Amino acid sequence: MLFLILNKYQYYMKKVKLIYLTSLIIAAIFTLSVFSACKKEKSCFSASLKNTYKDKFCTMDCPGVLGCDGKTYCNECIAAKEGISIIR
Repeated sequence: MLFLILNKYQYYMKKVKLIYLTSLIIAAIFTLSVFSACKKEKSCFSASLKNTYKDKFCTMDCPGVLGCDGKTYCNECIAAKEGISIIR
């Protein structure tokens, strides 16, 4: 009887370890994807564009423009104030 209980205990502990390792792998993949996404967004940032527009007044018209980082900005001027160039 004790042998049966120990076998079941070992079986369930292996399952718990497997679930724990799987969750660690999923967390690592998620973390890597988040950091790689951040690098992609920063690559189109332009400090010179931001400096050019830092003192300019932007109108609040909001047709919506797509920045090179994949985010939507209200207009080109607001995106440029953030240092982001426009795709379309």
